[in-house]
Amino acid sequence: MERGRGMDTGTLATVLAVMRESSVRAAAALLGRPPSSVADAFERFESELALKLASRRDGGLSLTLAGENLARSIPALTEVLARIAKIAGEEPAEASRVLAWTAKNTIPVAVLGNFNAVIRAGSIRRAARELGVGQPNLSRQMAELERALRQKLLIREMHGCEPTPEGLEFSEAALALTTKVASLTGPARKRFARELRTVKLGTIIPVGHESRLAARLAALVAAW
Repeated sequence: MERGRGMDTGTLATVLAVMRESSVRAAAALLGRPPSSVADAFERFESELALKLASRRDGGLSLTLAGENLARSIPALTEVLARIAKIAGEEPAEASRVLAWTAKNTIPVAVLGNFNAVIRAGSIRRAARELGVGQPNLSRQMAELERALRQKLLIREMHGCEPTPEGLEFSEAALALTTKVASLTGPARKRFARELRTVKLGTIIPVGHESRLAARLAALVAAW
């Protein structure tokens, strides 16, 4: 699976809650979820980033350098999530309530990106072609997104569509969030791509640098 594709706003909110509270159990209480579920979400997020964000210590969490870097983004990310909650008619006054609402009303990050693709293309059909997905599937995603937010985001017309005021506001929030997530997962994707391109050659037979096999291996590596 391509990294970042399986991420969603609920997982992101859960991770932010864990880092904000410096405790899986405290975050679970804040979100109203079982600690095991919160711990699993945190581990999935670390897997997406291919980075260790924290280690358990004295009943709490000790952030790694990567975790401290992410922690600096908590206010900005929470503010974007609050904007999405507001579009849905929710106006939680506290950051903890923003994270709790988001964790219960999760949206795949890929769908956020697809929504902006529709806005740019001005048509679900054209966006589906650009994204390489089926038009019915993309139409269903947009309809489910509107139901999740309890808002009409797109005005559908015969030859295309355009955003409502709420849709335009959501597009801006979605762009901010997907851009940040891409900056977090980008390094992991690059490392993953390098791993896929790496080929290791070896033999159980001792090979001298002047042997015919060594020469052929060298030629193969050069051609690669």
